[in-house]
Amino acid sequence: MSTEATATSTHSVENINQVIPSVALELALKECHDMIVSKSNSDTGILTRPKYFRGYTLTRLICRGKVDLALEMLALYPQGEIEIPNTTTDLYYFTIDNAARAHSLELLKLLHQRSLGLCSVNAMDTAATIGYLEMVRFLHENRTEGCSRRAFKMAKKFRHHKVLAYLEVNQTEGKKVKAPVRQSDVYSGVLLLSCSVQ
Repeated sequence: MSTEATATSTHSVENINQVIPSVALELALKECHDMIVSKSNSDTGILTRPKYFRGYTLTRLICRGKVDLALEMLALYPQGEIEIPNTTTDLYYFTIDNAARAHSLELLKLLHQRSLGLCSVNAMDTAATIGYLEMVRFLHENRTEGCSRRAFKMAKKFRHHKVLAYLEVNQTEGKKVKAPVRQSDVYSGVLLLSCSVQ
């Protein structure tokens, strides 16, 4: 990365930090900035733009389960001031899946409302696995991704009877859908380390 690009990205972070009251969020932004500067490749160029830098930081916070900081960031920046860069890997880009893994319906709803990131059947599968009926219901009523057979299997395995009953009535197509395999899949409600260690 050139000195000019580094200066631009540093300047962007300084501007961002001026409006952030939380020290924890400020540190998270600095950590992302330092990581981007150290990578110095063509994919990081877009991250020097504030809205994409914020989006990248948001995805990392969500993936790491730092719900409070992600909610704070969404409260600080209105619609349009955070955008998920398309250079983000699947692991980060599926923000709604990651919000489900973090057990946060509030965060999941905000991401849905603001169209930040993507969602897959893994979101409802995770909600069913952890027995989070309200989240399953929200995803069913507001999203089109549905669930896979894994949702039924895990709800039954962990004896989430209300969730299983809801799925039986409302997600009959999900019984036919094989769960996608990605490195960020959840097994028994536990996020694999691939999301948190990078």
